[in-house]
Amino acid sequence: MSFPTKPAFVHYGDWSESTAKHPAVKWMEVHTHEFDTRTWESKRYTSDFTYVAPDGQVHEGRDKALEAIKATYGPLTAQQHRPYFIVCTETEEGYDMIGQATLYANLSGEPAAGETKVTDKDGKKWDLAIPGAFHFWLVKTEDGFLLKRTEMHADTGPLVMGLLKRGVISPKHLGL
Repeated sequence: MSFPTKPAFVHYGDWSESTAKHPAVKWMEVHTHEFDTRTWESKRYTSDFTYVAPDGQVHEGRDKALEAIKATYGPLTAQQHRPYFIVCTETEEGYDMIGQATLYANLSGEPAAGETKVTDKDGKKWDLAIPGAFHFWLVKTEDGFLLKRTEMHADTGPLVMGLLKRGVISPKHLGL
């Protein structure tokens, strides 16, 4: 049985020399490192950028979408995304990229009794390590690429539980 196929860049593991050879994946690596510094650079997004949060809420328009991203990451004092699987295909406008990554993060508030740290592959200790998936649509520009859409798929339960245990949020914040 024959069916249409499309070439794809497929990578298993963290950023590497291999990922640096693909222009869109290299751009995403730079973007990810900048994003993890929490500078929230708006220059990397189209004016009609859309962000789909882990709860499924859709935020359209760069300014609204970036505010929603800031709210998603707001309870964290630091984070680092470490990819472990990337698939990137070319589209008419640019690239469609799906990546799975571990989000290492530190939480606001004082550690609760019995909390343990997780350690990344570089030996850095974090409050949480949450696996997630991200779907990105990049458009080509004269200077490189811009993000047109990002969808984040992650279980935020561990984050919420950590914040509850630390007293940063209470059940009333969750509508309970």
